[in-house]
Amino acid sequence: MNEITLNSTLNEVEQIPALRDLRDQLLVQPSPMAQRFKGMPFSGMRVPGQENRVDAMLHGLQHLLACAETGRKIRWQVWSPEDVAQQPDREQAQLLHLPGKPGAPFVVVCAGGGYQCIVTYTEGLMAAAELNAAGYHAFVLNYRVRQKQLMPKPIDDLAQAIRLILQNADALGVDKRYAVMGFSAGGHLAAEWGTVNCGYSHYGLPAPAALLLCYPAIDLHTLHGNQTADELYANLQDANGSVDSYCVNLHMDKTYPPTYLWQCEDDDVVDFANYRILCEALERYQIPHKARSYARGGHGLSHPHDPEADRWMDDVLVYLSEQLPVMR
Repeated sequence: MNEITLNSTLNEVEQIPALRDLRDQLLVQPSPMAQRFKGMPFSGMRVPGQENRVDAMLHGLQHLLACAETGRKIRWQVWSPEDVAQQPDREQAQLLHLPGKPGAPFVVVCAGGGYQCIVTYTEGLMAAAELNAAGYHAFVLNYRVRQKQLMPKPIDDLAQAIRLILQNADALGVDKRYAVMGFSAGGHLAAEWGTVNCGYSHYGLPAPAALLLCYPAIDLHTLHGNQTADELYANLQDANGSVDSYCVNLHMDKTYPPTYLWQCEDDDVVDFANYRILCEALERYQIPHKARSYARGGHGLSHPHDPEADRWMDDVLVYLSEQLPVMR
């Protein structure tokens, strides 16, 4: 039996037989820097203040391996071969299904990466393992990234993924009730799913029971001041050079889904103003929501932080269980 330990590297994990066919899904479109990062033992990432974050990432990978070794199909192509023939880049859209309790609701998880890459192994799999432990099915979505005038392709991918799951709910063993969870750029994608111009109603799909937003970009006009934010802003411009169509706060109304939001006040990638802007909009439209901020932690707890911030997922699961309970 293969093992993933603190001495393992992501390069080694990708060569485990049960995961070899999934290696392109663990870190999508990696930059040269990220490629070098893949050769570092997980123990080398476990610097002071980052122990829990690395342990959670390792737990997510171990959980993926356990699911893969059951032999059941966990990787799903989002678009049909006919759809891919029409738009070849649709082949990038993939789902990893990590099963929960039979007949339980599902959560689509969108990891971040600034719409340049997707860091599935650091965010998506960690969340999926915790969701499974709580009984939920988790579908980790790899959506299209790293293109000029990218939008609305990632939203199309999310819509098609949800449509695919709903159409195959019986075969997948899932309840048709669902939530969407996202981190950073993936948090922006998840937040878009509630908007009136390009959300669930635009695609003729049922509303999610909840949106779970982790340090998301909301008002894209705030994305300046560092390379990652500048790249994110550039990727989200339309043909006229405007980002207004994809500013979540400009396209909300009273039909926006119940929302959980968290972010660190010293976030150095997505300005904390996004947290305040979304909170104000949720209150304006009287949307049921809970918002939690942490004083220290940077973007995605990338900096030293208070110990309570490491338990952010516990709060998310409490909120999710209120909005989308798993029937016992």
